[in-house]
Amino acid sequence: MLLLDLTGFKQNYDQHGHDAGDDVLCAIATLAAKTGAVAGRLGGSRTGSTPFMAG
Repeated sequence: MLLLDLTGFKQNYDQHGHDAGDDVLCAIATLAAKTGAVAGRLGGSRTGSTPFMAG
């Protein structure tokens, strides 16, 4: 599992609200899905992703 700590996520969330924070996380999940990985939020700004194999 790959863990990502999204620098600036909390500030973005605090300034722009829950919907904007969800948009950021959805964009990251969409990018991960394009590589074949699966992403999910673990809590706060921590996002996890399964490894993927380029093929």
